[in-house]
Amino acid sequence: MELTNLLRLARKWAWFFILAALLSGGSIYLYTKSLPVRYRSQAIISVGGYLEATNPNFREIRTGYDLVQSYQALATTRRILQGVIDAGYPLTIEELEEAVSSRVVGGTSMIVLTVTHTNRDIVQGIADELVNQLILNSPSTLNPEEQEQFDQANAEIQRMQRLQDQLETRLNEINAQLDTITMGTVETTPEELTQLAGTRNLLIDQLNQNTLAIATLANTISEMRARTNTLQIIDTASPPSTIRADVLNATIIGVMAGLALAFGVVGAVEYLDNTIKNAEDVIRVTGLEVIGKITIFNPRRLWRRQSPMDMLIVEKEPQSGAAEAYRAMRTRLLYKMEAAPGARTYLITSATPAEGKSVTAANLAVSMAMANLNVLLIDADLRRPKLHEFFGLPNDFGLTSLLETDPVDVLDNPVDPDLGIEAPASLQNTHIPGLRLITTGPPPSNPAELLGSYAMHRWFNVFEQAVDVDVIIFDTPPINRAADCMVLATLTEGGVVMVMRAGKTRPDPAYQAAMQLRQINLKVLGVVLNAVKSKAEPVTTGSPVASVRPAPSVEAETLPWRGALPGLSEALGRQSGRHKPAVILPADTSVDRPRAAADSEARLSRLKRNTLLLYIEDYEEPIAVNVRRRITLGRYTTGLGASEHIDLEPYGAFEAGVSRVHVAIERRRGQFYLEDLNSVNGTWLDGDQVEAGQQIPLRSGQLIQLGNLRLRVYCLTPAERPDETLETPAEELEGDED
Repeated sequence: MELTNLLRLARKWAWFFILAALLSGGSIYLYTKSLPVRYRSQAIISVGGYLEATNPNFREIRTGYDLVQSYQALATTRRILQGVIDAGYPLTIEELEEAVSSRVVGGTSMIVLTVTHTNRDIVQGIADELVNQLILNSPSTLNPEEQEQFDQANAEIQRMQRLQDQLETRLNEINAQLDTITMGTVETTPEELTQLAGTRNLLIDQLNQNTLAIATLANTISEMRARTNTLQIIDTASPPSTIRADVLNATIIGVMAGLALAFGVVGAVEYLDNTIKNAEDVIRVTGLEVIGKITIFNPRRLWRRQSPMDMLIVEKEPQSGAAEAYRAMRTRLLYKMEAAPGARTYLITSATPAEGKSVTAANLAVSMAMANLNVLLIDADLRRPKLHEFFGLPNDFGLTSLLETDPVDVLDNPVDPDLGIEAPASLQNTHIPGLRLITTGPPPSNPAELLGSYAMHRWFNVFEQAVDVDVIIFDTPPINRAADCMVLATLTEGGVVMVMRAGKTRPDPAYQAAMQLRQINLKVLGVVLNAVKSKAEPVTTGSPVASVRPAPSVEAETLPWRGALPGLSEALGRQSGRHKPAVILPADTSVDRPRAAADSEARLSRLKRNTLLLYIEDYEEPIAVNVRRRITLGRYTTGLGASEHIDLEPYGAFEAGVSRVHVAIERRRGQFYLEDLNSVNGTWLDGDQVEAGQQIPLRSGQLIQLGNLRLRVYCLTPAERPDETLETPAEELEGDED
């Protein structure tokens, strides 16, 4: 997985990681803090008596190593623990099993016995008694016969030791007598001297024999004591020491465990989640252009129950990012459907239910009505009507009621009627000026047949030719659930807009819906992606489209231009009074021009550095785009890694034999470079032909020709001060003073 994907997942699931870490670490912290203080005592014993031997042999040492594991296991058996309990300690075997532990000191035959308990007064006694029980249940204790031999040997050694003392005393006396005779101090006969010498030799022989006997008995006792399969106490039980839980380390481990578990859960969820999440997924699955990305409405109010009328975000929160996205989508749709004698017709549908098509249809209708267009919104979802709830209108009469009558029976002139004057009862005025709604009416038994009927065809002709209807919007059922949308699209020849919900729409239904639309050659305008996660900067959604001159029917409001990106405030606001950015208004508009120009300037003043202003010949207001890394200009988006794509088709870039224009502008540390992406029949950079892939530095104010378009490009970078180099080729408006 790439680093960017990891960062995206970390940002998306940051709340879950934090929650998992807090829950896991907090639980471990509270648990360790609640643990009582415990006390510990340790005793050490050794298997075999070779430690006391002056010259132990290998067999004794090896046997001790072999037996130490068995004695370690023996220390925690129920027989040993029961012996400790019988010694007077008020614990159960289960409690002792939890309190007692043993381990072998590595490379030795010594065992460390540990007793841990909350009662300080008994841990040392239990450790000593545990050692005692091990010794009692091992060959270290002599049997009665061995004990009798051991006692007799000790008694014999003591008797012979006393005899040894007597013999040594007698020998010393004889030696003293012999010394006096030798020195001449005492006179004696040869017979007496010989007798004394014989006694002396006899005593020496007895002493030697007695010493040998004592050594033999001592060796016997030593062998009895130094048997291999015995236990020796190396260290008696230590005084109790206090043990407290390591809260800090335990908490850190808990946090790490929680993060690891959360990462595993997120990985599994992301792996199993194959829903469409972004515009790239839409293009990859359906091959359709994304004309709008709508952020989630009111994320802070989701915990409260909303009124259906709150879903009209364009009216309720006109400054929100979602409302701006609907206005930008409105502009794209108006230019995708060429102005004709009749009204523009749009059909809003989705692949599956609950993807937000009705909300999209309602907000799109509101945004068009706010642009002073006369909008007729028709709820053609005869199975699950919703639009009447959004506008708080009754659904007693509607489309099904209207189709029961012929237009001639209701209107005097079905060819060029004014629905505002002679509107039938099924047409209801909403609280939005310029927006009327036809609800579904009573549910029919045959929705598809009713929508494809001759009566529907007749009424649509009436609506399309009405002088007070500029736009018709149909809310139709999901394509994969009913054929109503395709029936209506064939009948009306209107543009189809498919709505998808990010994180909910799955690839298979989306692909099937797109294939059904293509199979009958319907006019598919693109896809609206709903429920997109909002970002820090509310940017105009979808494929950018610049503001151009509006249709004659648009009055009183400037159509949304190429999404003002918040930031840069000095781009156009500090020019020395020579030129001001023009606002796009029809010639006969009644809007106050100075105020409109000031409003346009305020929007342009929200630009930021690393922004390109593209002034297209014959178009007054510029395209403004912030270049994060790369932007592309041409027809449709190609997925070449561009952060933004500007569609030049509405400006006539592909007229007069130009089949394809596609170039990129890439930013490198404040400098911009043009790159030809294999343009066909398109010349640019002052009309000179450029090889595919060639890169040319772009300077502020440079003239570029793309296909049939001539553009003046201004680079708003830190290296080039915009208030010194920028020249706005827009006409100065009357009454606009600096």
